[in-house]
Amino acid sequence: MTLTAASARPVSLLRALVPPTIALALLLIATLTVQPWLESLWGFEHPRWVERLHRGILAAYAAVGVWFAFALVWIVGLEWILSRATKKAVPRIIKDFCGVIFFFVAVAICIAILFDGVFGSLLTLSSIFGIVIGLALRPIILDVFSGLSSNLESAYQIGDWITLESAKGNHTGWVMEVNWRTTLLRTRAGTIVVCPNSLFSTSVVLNHTRPHIESRIDFRLRLPPEVPCERAIELIMRGVMAETTHPEGPRVHPAPEVLVSDLSHTGVEYWVRFWMDNTAYSQNTVMSRVQQSVMRHLRMAGIRLSSGRQEIYLGRLQNGSAHLDDVADRIAVLEGVALFLGLGRDSLRTLASNVQLRRFGAGEVLVKEHAHTTEMYVVLEGHLQAYTDKGGRRIQFGRLLPGDFFGEMAMLTGDPRSASVATTTPVVLFEIERGTIMKLVEEEPALLETLSRNLANRRRQQEQAIESAEADRLGSAEPLQLTLLRRMQLIFRSSRIPWNSR
Repeated sequence: MTLTAASARPVSLLRALVPPTIALALLLIATLTVQPWLESLWGFEHPRWVERLHRGILAAYAAVGVWFAFALVWIVGLEWILSRATKKAVPRIIKDFCGVIFFFVAVAICIAILFDGVFGSLLTLSSIFGIVIGLALRPIILDVFSGLSSNLESAYQIGDWITLESAKGNHTGWVMEVNWRTTLLRTRAGTIVVCPNSLFSTSVVLNHTRPHIESRIDFRLRLPPEVPCERAIELIMRGVMAETTHPEGPRVHPAPEVLVSDLSHTGVEYWVRFWMDNTAYSQNTVMSRVQQSVMRHLRMAGIRLSSGRQEIYLGRLQNGSAHLDDVADRIAVLEGVALFLGLGRDSLRTLASNVQLRRFGAGEVLVKEHAHTTEMYVVLEGHLQAYTDKGGRRIQFGRLLPGDFFGEMAMLTGDPRSASVATTTPVVLFEIERGTIMKLVEEEPALLETLSRNLANRRRQQEQAIESAEADRLGSAEPLQLTLLRRMQLIFRSSRIPWNSR
């Protein structure tokens, strides 16, 4: 049977009061038994030992009374009143400290009863020894009182994720235990850092868990001054938002921010700020994902980071970004697409001249599963999600970021769409139709072999990534390439294609 908090308090009170009550009862029984014997001996001429025994019984009563008072203070004062006020369990170190105080009070009372005439001398002597011992044990005493003050101030508690910044170095980890002299921190690397409590009183403590678990982190980057601020902020924000769908990415709420923090002739500095759960994921991991995504968006847009040097242009000043309407800039983008590796400059120029620039808003479905469409897409900006519907349930299995492409199998082999693709942020894409590839093949029939080889390599990478059983069945890349080549030849039939090649 489980006890509630209200019913557990009387139980804890009884458990705390039972030992001193039993001790008091035994002491009363002993007193009632010995008292008549003491009274019979009280008439001796020098009953000094009888007086000392009497004082001993009084000291015992005093010690049991202090014990009883400690139980009441601990249960009623600390566990009931203080825990209700702070809404958390009272640390063990506070109970121990109260126990030490009551212990010394009991010792002082017992000494006063047993040694009535010499109590003042003993008190003076103990004060002198206390000063000497205090000076000798100053670091230990400082650790004890620092740990006690930290618990009373509630700056952190067990389970909090904190950073300790001191002149001797920084330490970050979960608070595992607060002892009399030390506090134990468990780092993300799995090691235990033993920090003296006195270090907390002279250091800055950052508590990442309070008042809520989300902490804001940031980084800065500088772009050339020729890039319009609106365009730069849009690309950076898309790079950050692209990682919000990943478990180890930034939080959507509170929303990320991109601010202009500095202007100079060497460039414009942008301040990127976003929120994350420091207790669940590594700040370095999340920062790495966000920065890679931002750099990918900037690279696909043809924007480079500012070099920090003053540059002199002899001619028309460019804006530092790719002109997607310019054929040369389109060629530079298409050269980085894995499907078009090995294509000649003339083929890339023809391809760049015929691609269409498309823009879509967030939440639009570009490709539907099992559809028979013939376009492929190259992602320039934004973030898309691939998914499939099984039994009325949507299963997401792939993200598409700048530099990725999709729809190539349907365009080149005629297969129906294997998955649906929808936008999660506003996106900018290159749309390539089958007719454009057919025009290239008519001009250069051997181009099919290059495309089939690249397509086979991509297919094998996808299969190996998910470690499916089909990956083991595919064997080497060459038979897969021949299979894809035959299917592509059926699509791009031309009298100039050497059907009996290879």
